Amino acid sequence: MNLLNKIKDTFTSSTAGESVVGVDITDSFIKVVELSRSDQRAKLETYGKIALGPYGEAEVGQVIGLSKDATIEALKDVLRESKVSTKECGIAIPMSSSLTSFIEVPAMEREKLENVVPIEARKHIPVPLSEVYLDWHIIPREEVEYGRDEEYSEDSLKVMIVAIHKESINSFQTIIEKADLNPNFFEIEVFSTIRSVLNKDLSSVLLVDLGAAVTKVYVVRHGLVFDSHVINRGGQDISDSIAKSLDVSFGKAEELKRQFGLNNADDSEVAAAVHENASVIFEDILSDVQEILIDFETENNQSVNKVLLTGGTAIFNGLPVLARDYLDADVELGDPFEKVHSPAFLDETLQEAGPEFAVAIGVALRNLQGR
Repeated sequence: MNLLNKIKDTFTSSTAGESVVGVDITDSFIKVVELSRSDQRAKLETYGKIALGPYGEAEVGQVIGLSKDATIEALKDVLRESKVSTKECGIAIPMSSSLTSFIEVPAMEREKLENVVPIEARKHIPVPLSEVYLDWHIIPREEVEYGRDEEYSEDSLKVMIVAIHKESINSFQTIIEKADLNPNFFEIEVFSTIRSVLNKDLSSVLLVDLGAAVTKVYVVRHGLVFDSHVINRGGQDISDSIAKSLDVSFGKAEELKRQFGLNNADDSEVAAAVHENASVIFEDILSDVQEILIDFETENNQSVNKVLLTGGTAIFNGLPVLARDYLDADVELGDPFEKVHSPAFLDETLQEAGPEFAVAIGVALRNLQGR
């Protein structure tokens, strides 16, 4: 099972294929994107999302641990409501179900590495290898020289290892198959995001995936993840804070959050409360992001050229400006729909929704490659 995307596969052109759907199942939403191929370019057929809260007696936007049967029901509903027409799909696996690490091994032929890497991986994976799917990828010498070159000699190889719990794969496979889909592959979510929002850029990029429960931060160069961190704060914390501050339900707080965002133009007490509560949470998150950014640049003597925001919480009105000011960096929203052809009248809508569909689009793009 090939869980990693090699650099050349991440950015090269796809071959012709039928319509395919990318599936992204999170703790609060399921998102799907169906693509087909038209004139050597990916074409958007349909997309959609569905909140999981109502399937488990929670509100829209709340993080919830659904049963397998409820998740299957929700997936069937979003496929039907979005009018997805294909059964061929790929599915993203959350980072929480995987483990990534870097190891150093003596330089040797690839055939020998196939025996050596699993042995070395045991030192970095806290569960028996029999319980995970293991994959690995040699980081090209030019990338080793880019960062931490003092740690790796020419007689050694730097290898990225990835392990995914078999139990997670089996669970997702059951969900997909019972929703009457045909899973072609599974892929860790960060690699899907890299495919959908990055281009052939040699520079370093900080990906900040703002979810409902957590914020995931990745340092990426040449399609390779050099560092990853999890910040235990997300969009749900903002809604909880607003709900307590204004003494309203979580659902009402979600509505107010979407209505006002970080907008200073509205001088109402409600808007001020939303702005104040959201700012506190975001600044807490951005403080950790800034620390990650500074640590990486200091340790590697390299600058991060851009910060890309993705995930459902990234579409919070006013966040890019706040992040740009706080981090003193070039901050942009990820725009995965830019890589697919779609009707012109949808441009504005898709650009606004893009960050939260980065994973689903990335999965669909790989699926379309027929790999």
